[in-house]
Order: sequence, then structure tokens, then C-alpha cells
Amino acid sequence: AQDRARKLSDGGVVALGALPAGMYLWSLGHYAPQAHETGLLSGEALGDALVVNEVIKLIARRERPDSDGASGKFFRSSSLDSSFPSTHATAAWSLAAVLGDEYPGWLVRTAVYGAATGVTVSRVLADQHFPSDVLVGSATGWLIGHYIFNAHHNFSLFGGAASMPGDLGKPRTAAQKAAVARNAEAL
Repeated sequence: AQDRARKLSDGGVVALGALPAGMYLWSLGHYAPQAHETGLLSGEALGDALVVNEVIKLIARRERPDSDGASGKFFRSSSLDSSFPSTHATAAWSLAAVLGDEYPGWLVRTAVYGAATGVTVSRVLADQHFPSDVLVGSATGWLIGHYIFNAHHNFSLFGGAASMPGDLGKPRTAAQKAAVARNAEAL
């Protein structure tokens, strides 16, 4: 069961990473500004989240559940094998946050957040992390993914004005849809 959970978590992170990478590659040969941006912002969020995650790991040095009777003591393990926070959870949630913000419909968000949740839960089931490890990793990834999207999303690509905090993550209004249609006709 632990081996299956480990494979599930690895596969979930790969799938969440392959989606925006594929979108980016596809956008290079097609006019797809949202797919292009999704790939770029996902890569930035993933990179930033992994850097933050590794800095925390270097400081925390928490033992993994399979060592020292699962005591989970901090400042004990090697900095290369720290359990806190979960790198898989951080990566999955940073990617899911960008994908969910770029495509804010309920179906996409359910799929990407469901996949990230699967990665997170499977890390505990695989006996690789304590629940607090995946909780902090998930929150770190989610916050960084949202920050990257909010800081770098080009709202003008889709008929919107400059970035407005109240507009983040909301579905397009009828006026915005009409502006997008006009812009597409002009191309």
C-alpha cells in the first residue's frame, strides 16, 4: 500500500507539471496567449515554491516518520532528508493554484485541486511525511501559486483592464466576453 501511495504521489506531481508544460509547448505553435502564460506562470510558481521549500527544509531538518520511532523531532535529520515541509505537496499545490486561477471554472479547479489533494494525502499514506509536513507544504505551494498569478497575470490579454484586486478569479462578465470576441475578430 505504501509503494502504491508513493507512486500515486509521484504520478500526481508529474501530471500536474506536464499539463502546463504541454500547454506552453503547444502555445509556441498556436495563438494561445492564456496557455502560454499558464505555462510560464506555473514554471515560475513551481521554481519559487521549491526554493522556499528547500530553505525551510534546511532550517527544520525534521525526521521522517520511518526513523526514530516516528517521533518527528526537528533539527535532527540531515538537511537533505528533512521531512518538513513536503516537497511533493508544495509542488502540487503551487501548480494547482496557478492552473485554478488561470482557468477558474469549477471543473478545472475541482480537477487540479483534487489531484493536489491526492498527492498530499498519498504522501502521508506512503509514510513519507507527517500530516503537518503536507499541510505546511500545501499551504506554502498554494500561497506562492496565487501570489505569482496575482503579481504577473496579464489581465489585458482577455479583454480586461489592468489588474484589479476585486476581479481576481471571477468569471468574465458579458462585457468582458464581448471585448474578447472583438479582440479575436481584430486578429
